[in-house]
Amino acid sequence: MCFATPTHAYVGLGKTSVSFLSDFYKYNPNTNTWTPIAQFLGLGRSVGTCVYIPTTLKAYMGLGTTINGASKDWYEYNSITDIWTAKADFPPGKRETAAGFEADDRAFVCSGRDSIDVEQNDLWRYNPNNNTWMQKASLPGPKRHEASAFGLQDDGFVLLGLDTTYTDLHDVWKYKEGSDTWEQKPDFDGTARRYMVAFTNSSDTKGYAGTGTNGINFNDFWEYAEEELSVGENKNQAVVSIYPNPTSEIANFTIVGGNNNNKVISLYDATGRIVKSNAFTSNKVSVNVADFASGIYYYSIVENKKQVSTGKLIVQ
Repeated sequence: MCFATPTHAYVGLGKTSVSFLSDFYKYNPNTNTWTPIAQFLGLGRSVGTCVYIPTTLKAYMGLGTTINGASKDWYEYNSITDIWTAKADFPPGKRETAAGFEADDRAFVCSGRDSIDVEQNDLWRYNPNNNTWMQKASLPGPKRHEASAFGLQDDGFVLLGLDTTYTDLHDVWKYKEGSDTWEQKPDFDGTARRYMVAFTNSSDTKGYAGTGTNGINFNDFWEYAEEELSVGENKNQAVVSIYPNPTSEIANFTIVGGNNNNKVISLYDATGRIVKSNAFTSNKVSVNVADFASGIYYYSIVENKKQVSTGKLIVQ
């Protein structure tokens, strides 16, 4: 399983030819180094489900296949404290190869295969605020497992996978969290397949999916954007300028784009720890870094619960 914060990429679990793995690592692109993090609380596993919530810097994961077969457990990882916490089990029971996506600061789990190898098309929403699950509208397309998913602008997209006849699919479905409804989108232009890698860019404007297999392994990658949005039209995207950068005292951030309300800027050190967080409502904010140690820091700007910009700040 994998996810990425503004400062690090995280990769863990899986299966070798002889055993299931429970270790996890984070990658620092600034230093090109891998570091082990706290070991996963549950049993080692493969084909599980992972969903990252950008506004809280927490990842949620579980399900999948362990040495005991399919699993129903669910866990939270706090990337700031490096702590795993067991959460409420998946209500339908054991599930593997399910797709997961984030929308409106919630984790969604869709489709997959149950403990007796029956494909499913149900959708469940996990609310981290009260540790509860709620069933939502089921995916209208064929029941499937080994599908892929990503969240985009508070909607979810589920694509491809393997149906009940073990036929590779190429359909794409959009889930609208606000109305709890599904809409079929144009089919994937590439070859039908399963086990694709899928994710969204940091500005939440485009989705990406690629690799996967249909018996033949692929190395292509594809970009998806909603047809009603053209480049530059996403109101959530913001352009940020920083002056001075590098700085030793005050960093002045100017935000162009987005709405001028309900913004939070957070600064992280190289370990991913939040070192300062300021709320602001205008298009400018000044951050005092005089007490920071010299080095490279990373900023994240969240507006109305959506991350709209990330970047680097150098403190001398």
